[in-house]
Amino acid sequence: MWLKISRRFARPRLWCLAMLGAIAAFALAPLLTPATAAAFVPICLITGAALGADLTLPHVIQAEISDWDRYRFGRERNGILFACWNMATKLALALSAGFAFVVLGASGFEDGQPEPLWLLAMIYALLPCVCKGWLYCCSGISRYSLHSTGQYACDWTAANGALPTMRLLILLTTLFLAGCSDMRIEQFRDSPHVLKLEDYFDGRVLAWGSFEDRFGTVRRQFFVEIDGHWNGEALVLHEAFRYDDGEEQVRVWTIRPDGQGGYTGTADDVVGVARGRIAGNALHWQYEMNLAVGERRWRVRFDDWMLLQPDGVMLNRAQVSKWGLRIGEVRLFFLKPDAARERLQL
Repeated sequence: MWLKISRRFARPRLWCLAMLGAIAAFALAPLLTPATAAAFVPICLITGAALGADLTLPHVIQAEISDWDRYRFGRERNGILFACWNMATKLALALSAGFAFVVLGASGFEDGQPEPLWLLAMIYALLPCVCKGWLYCCSGISRYSLHSTGQYACDWTAANGALPTMRLLILLTTLFLAGCSDMRIEQFRDSPHVLKLEDYFDGRVLAWGSFEDRFGTVRRQFFVEIDGHWNGEALVLHEAFRYDDGEEQVRVWTIRPDGQGGYTGTADDVVGVARGRIAGNALHWQYEMNLAVGERRWRVRFDDWMLLQPDGVMLNRAQVSKWGLRIGEVRLFFLKPDAARERLQL
């Protein structure tokens, strides 16, 4: 169908029209409810027809460009052109999944937790529409001029105008994927050591740590003295921070078991509720915090891993991110003085 229509209309503009139709139809999908589910049928019909344009017209356009390239430069580069196109399409498919997982991770979504259905709907329907609309506006495809003179000519100036946009897209993708982690709490289930926060932090605990920016440069170092008290229902941690620049800070955590093998926690500068899952000697602790940066406060996300070691030592690594982009990492280790004293026989 699209090939027949393309004989009467400019193929690049026809492809753009199909993209705009798909955007207009699919943008309505997040608004559907169980009562209006039948409306998804015409949405599928429209987007399915537009998909036919995505599968046929780009290859026709590329074949015409390949003919013009051979005519203009006298060289056979069909293989390179088609390889570049196939690489771009597969990269787009991979990046779409990557962006979706990054957004889900930034929202706090985890296996076994109730799904934020509104967010899944946005990722499924609205995010593709936004990306396709943005590329339509920035790529310059609608400005390609293909006109028949026995061979086809292409306005490469319009294409070159899209190169900065593509470089920016690649850069943003690299930054997003750099913050991804594939470590899972389940891999620690068989550890011979078992971590219980109410046991480890009940009493006096010391910690030393540092903050590194995303380039690995140490920005701050600090010492923390923690006084914990478990009352049978909640663990209250009084944390006194002393930084290398002389600043002092106090944070008070109230942590409770959630009845499902994990923990929830609150503190004054923590947004909402922190949630943690535990297995073996590991705790995966996630929360958002209003972090003081100079005179301002940044809302950042902490992805925290704690690993219990023998003799009262616990290792801690936390990735700090904003809008899904990793901005730094906190590294520290905890020490229970009494357990260390017994180990060192002091």
